[in-house]
Amino acid sequence: DNAFYVNNSINFTTYSSNKPNFARDNTTIWHELGHGIVDRLMGPALSMAKSAGFNEGISDFLAEVILQATSFQRDFPGRTGQRIYNNKPFNLFNDMHTAGEAFGSVMKDILDRAIVEWGEEGVVKTADLTREAMRFGRNHPALD
Repeated sequence: DNAFYVNNSINFTTYSSNKPNFARDNTTIWHELGHGIVDRLMGPALSMAKSAGFNEGISDFLAEVILQATSFQRDFPGRTGQRIYNNKPFNLFNDMHTAGEAFGSVMKDILDRAIVEWGEEGVVKTADLTREAMRFGRNHPALD
């Protein structure tokens, strides 16, 4: 409940002295921008209502790709708090964020293996592959 993306707009919720300002949190900012990337590349056939788990997972993954591209393999507070770093069992029918862990975590595994194989170039290769796969899947009627 820290931010949400709707109608081409990122919205950050209110915050107080007890809760941080997520408009200053890179993992949150890039995740929400990930929703915009999904919207642009996948087209209107992929509706959040029908594909919420995929949409959340791929947005988590896109945030990790951007974070790797800008701060390759460096740790910072909150980095491993992202859902795709969660190694606990998940329930695909619980909620869209939990279901998203299945998609995002698999994509993170692919990214991690590419980094082992090619180093920083693995980030670029994985980003290119993801972007092209999203573009080729654009508006496919069976996507949901």
